[in-house]
Amino acid sequence: MDKVLKNKAEGYSRWALVNYFDVYEIEDEGWQVNNICTEFDDLWLSDDITPEEVIEYLHSTGWLTTSDMEAFEIEDNGDMIEIMDATNGQPLFGLRMIY
Repeated sequence: MDKVLKNKAEGYSRWALVNYFDVYEIEDEGWQVNNICTEFDDLWLSDDITPEEVIEYLHSTGWLTTSDMEAFEIEDNGDMIEIMDATNGQPLFGLRMIY
């Protein structure tokens, strides 16, 4: 069975992809995200999916231009996964668990 589905199934959780835009760096404080939008909220991810598989899936849909894991820094907080640019730490987008 696939690790990503478009419909509810046992062993999968529903996630939303949250795009960060209008992001800027505040000297000595870090990054400020001024605005976000939900790109889609019908992403069903397997409970055992890896960050690499998430990145590969988003790349296969055309949402990401690369699947090179060295391009990203990933912070997994359980119900929120944040993806940052590995070169400078700029927040790019997040995945938020709905249920």
